Amino acid sequence: MDDNSAFRDILQDLEETEGTEIANELRRLKRSIYTVNRNFEEVNELDQWFRDQGLNIQLKKDKGDMDAFLQEYLRRYHNYVVSVYTLIKQTQRIKRADKYGTNEFDDIYEKGKRKHDIETRWEFLQQLRHFMVKSRLPSIDITLFEEEEGVRFGIVVSRDELLNHGDFDPEPREYLEELGEEIDIQAEMHSYQDVLNSFYSWFFEALQDHREDAMGEREETIRRLEERHEELFGDLG
Repeated sequence: MDDNSAFRDILQDLEETEGTEIANELRRLKRSIYTVNRNFEEVNELDQWFRDQGLNIQLKKDKGDMDAFLQEYLRRYHNYVVSVYTLIKQTQRIKRADKYGTNEFDDIYEKGKRKHDIETRWEFLQQLRHFMVKSRLPSIDITLFEEEEGVRFGIVVSRDELLNHGDFDPEPREYLEELGEEIDIQAEMHSYQDVLNSFYSWFFEALQDHREDAMGEREETIRRLEERHEELFGDLG
């Protein structure tokens, strides 16, 4: 076997290790996280403009000047919700994969979700995606919220519209019922974003620590590949 063949064999070994499969899965997961964050920023641009208007929102709403804004807001929010759902399902698939998850990792994963309080934040966005796909885009409106800090306008969907026209499982239905008649979709989105990146930083580290054997094998194969590369091409530099 010549040196070039040996190099190709090590490269093939690298591509076939479980560690590389895990690394590729996590790389795809990073792209999905990036998409969620990008879609959030697009919605947040509108949120920032909305907040800056203050009480003038009521005057704009009375004159019908908010109709185009709400239509664009719903379009961007829809993109955000769909990307969140895609990320959730991708995460669950990785966790369930026989090569990546075990019963032990199931326990670690559940503890991680509780620590970051992310699962209940998933529920509304995940079920809202089901509603959007299976029923229609929900109606959104502007309402005034009274809070300890004062009053603010928020963008809401009707809980009853979702419950009357959506097909929800018992637990998500119970969760929706507890949110009140008007659901503050801005608050739900920001609540999820507050924990999104910290949860996935934890998830990446936890999975790789759990599969330290596979990741170690990958690192060793990379080391062999680098050594062979140096033997073959080191003098060229």
